[in-house]
Amino acid sequence: MSRDIKIKYMWQHEETGRFIERVYSLGELEKSNPYRNRDGHVFLGVGLYTGLKDRKGVEIYEGSVIEVIGGVSGRKLITVEDVAAMELSALYPAGLVVGNIYQNPDIVGAKEVACE
Repeated sequence: MSRDIKIKYMWQHEETGRFIERVYSLGELEKSNPYRNRDGHVFLGVGLYTGLKDRKGVEIYEGSVIEVIGGVSGRKLITVEDVAAMELSALYPAGLVVGNIYQNPDIVGAKEVACE
């Protein structure tokens, strides 16, 4: 199975706190420099696309926070840390992206799922 290689970049405006996110393909990255600050926005980080989507079709990136409901523990929040071998689709088919580590620092304490 092949997957699109996409990378999400995040910035936050220094004065207003407004967030900007932009997804780039590899071809777009070859033509641009997303690391530069954008009109008062500070670069926050990047997240590689996992090739997976949540139950509503939202793409899952490194840094995504996934809510999983069910099983023994009830509601669980999981932070996607690394996509190298992420098996989220098999482990949590009912997962739902509820935020990310940049815009939702209050839920960053979620369990991080490292993928090898």
